[in-house]
Amino acid sequence: MIPIIFAVALVSFPGILGQFFLNANSAWLQSMGGSMTVLFQPNTILYTILYFLLVIAFTFFYVSITFKPDQIAENIQKKGGYIPGIRPGQQTSEYLKEVSGRLTFFGALFLATIAIIPILMQFAFRQSGIGNIALLISGAGIIIIVGVILEIIRQVNAQLVMHDYKKFY
Repeated sequence: MIPIIFAVALVSFPGILGQFFLNANSAWLQSMGGSMTVLFQPNTILYTILYFLLVIAFTFFYVSITFKPDQIAENIQKKGGYIPGIRPGQQTSEYLKEVSGRLTFFGALFLATIAIIPILMQFAFRQSGIGNIALLISGAGIIIIVGVILEIIRQVNAQLVMHDYKKFY
């Protein structure tokens, strides 16, 4: 969710700035504001491509901040664990960086794809002649809804398991 939030904020900023420039006293600022608002509307190809790329970039940025392979490798070594075929310490850290990079790449592609699906659906409906549909739910909204549903399922399953354990007492 964090990469989507940052990407939306950054890709929407030029359009918002363009709205302010439309009311400027200078003619060239008004012209620039008009261009910015047209180019950075959520329905444009430029907006969609920038949004997709920014979600990927912010995913890598967020993972680089939150995932610390050196610390994880050290914790694994302190607990007496190891990764089969990999020496503890620096080699484990390098292996974790490599695996994290690969997983982050596919996760970023998936997250960016989910983020732009509503925009692509709007584009497809408009091109097919069905008409313009309102963007009722964003990619972030889809992720939130799925997360809430999965959490409810987990809680219901936990309650069912706890109910079954009470039979044994």
